[in-house]
Formats: sequence, C-alpha cells, structure tokens
Amino acid sequence: MLDKVVLDSSAIVALFFKERYSDWVEKTIAKASELLTVDLAIAEVTNAAWKRVFIFSESQEVVRDALENAIDFILNVCHIFSSAELYKDAFEDSLRLKIPIYDTLFLSLARRLKCGLVTLDKKFIRKIYASKYAQFIIHPYSVKELKQD
Repeated sequence: MLDKVVLDSSAIVALFFKERYSDWVEKTIAKASELLTVDLAIAEVTNAAWKRVFIFSESQEVVRDALENAIDFILNVCHIFSSAELYKDAFEDSLRLKIPIYDTLFLSLARRLKCGLVTLDKKFIRKIYASKYAQFIIHPYSVKELKQD
C-alpha cells in the first residue's frame, strides 16, 4: 500500500473521463491511504471538461455529470492544499526546471510531503525525467512511450 499520493489534474481527469490510462490511475490510487491535490486542480479539471465539449464535441450533459463527480471527488475525498501555501517552492522549482508553475505546484506538494505524484502529463514527465525530482513521479509510461510524440 502507498502511504499518501498527490494527484495532479491529469490523473483526476482520467478518473472521471475515460482515457487510455484511466484504469491504471484507478488501481494506483486504490493503493493509497490518503489522496492529496492542489486547489488549482478544480480549475484545471473544469478546463479539461470544457475542452471535451468544445474541442472534442462530447455531450455537454455527459461531460457536466463527469465534471460534477470530479469536483465532488476533489472536495470530499482529497485533502486540498492551497496554491498560496506552495507558491514559493513551486516558483523556485519552476525557475530551476524551466516548466510552468501549474505543474510545479503539484510537484512541490509531493516534495514537501515526501510522497509520490500521480500524473499522466507526458510533457511534464519528459521535462523532469533526468532531474532529481523524477523520483517523486508515478506514471504508467514506458521509456519508449516517453520518447514518442
């Protein structure tokens, strides 16, 4: 069993909107005793729902229901940390790694609590793959998959 894990927005989206690695995320977090995230996840998950309607032409009703379930999960299952608590470390990580603050907020939380960060964000994983921060990342991809695209 994993102790606690941080879920980034991509992992939460995969739980509520069917994606290739949805089952993997579900099985991975089932092993955790505590689920954590950053308040930013609410905005990012909502934005992902918007994309499903406007970019991928998915049913508004279906997406709205999935979004409601996702937000309920964030608010009632996850322990939510404020961006205000994390921004200083996240900003330094962002400068050091040359990646957006949106990603480093979740990474900084995982680092602070010394736990894993569950993510499906290949672009983010690729950017930190060779850094000392890679040890915090929990993802389903093979090295081959990370080199593709």
